[in-house]
Amino acid sequence: MYILYTHRYLHTNTTSKHCTQMYKDHTDEQVNGKNLSGFNGDGIDVDSCSNVLIDHNYINCGDDHVTILAGAGQAGRDFGMPSRNITVADNLLGTGMGLSIGSSVSGGVEDVLYTRNRMNETAGQWGLGIHIKTKTENGGYIRNVAFVDNHFETAGMPGGALEIECGYQSGAPTGCNRTSCTEIRDIVFRNLSFQRAGGTGGVTCFPARPCQNITFDNVRNTRESDIFKSENTLTC
Repeated sequence: MYILYTHRYLHTNTTSKHCTQMYKDHTDEQVNGKNLSGFNGDGIDVDSCSNVLIDHNYINCGDDHVTILAGAGQAGRDFGMPSRNITVADNLLGTGMGLSIGSSVSGGVEDVLYTRNRMNETAGQWGLGIHIKTKTENGGYIRNVAFVDNHFETAGMPGGALEIECGYQSGAPTGCNRTSCTEIRDIVFRNLSFQRAGGTGGVTCFPARPCQNITFDNVRNTRESDIFKSENTLTC
C-alpha cells in the first residue's frame, strides 16, 4: 500500500511515498510469505519523504528491513522530491536483508540516521547488514548519511557486513558520467559491530564520480581475516 501526499500520518503499513512528518513506532512488521528466505518483500520503504521517525519496531521480511528511496530514473529526477531528515532508531530486525539506502535515489537522499538498531537474521539470506546501492541510470545523490551504534548479531549470511555498491544490478559501475552518476558523499559508519557475517563487504563507487568523505570509526567484524575492498573512493 502506498500513502501519497500525507501530513502527520501515523503509518501502519509497509510503504510511504511523498509524505512529510511521518512517525512509525512500536509495530510488529511482518511481510508474509511461505518461505521468507526466498520471498522478496521489504519491511519498511520510505520514498520521497521528509521528517520521518521510525523507532521501536520489530521487522521480519524477505528483503530490506528498512530502505530510503527517492524515485527512479528520469521520472524521479523530474519530480525532484528528495527523502531527507529521517531517523531509524531502536528497531529489532529479524529475518531480512538489512538497513539500506536505495537503489532508487533519483530525487536525492540526505540527512539520514540509522542508530541503535539490532539485527539477528534467522533465515540465512544473502542480504547485507548495511547496503547503500544505486543503479547506473539513477543519478540523484546520497549524502550526509550516518550508521551509528548499530549491532548485527547475525547479518549477511553469506552476504557480508556492509557495502556501498554503485552499479547495483547494472553489471558494472560504468555507463554514466560525472553529471549523470549518483553523487555519494559524507557517509559515516561509527560504532558498528558484526558478530557473524558472511564477509566484510566493501566500497565500490563510480569511476566517473568517486565517493567522497567516507568515514569508518570503530567498525568491528569478527571475520578479521577477510579483505575489505574499496574502489573509486576519493577519501575513505
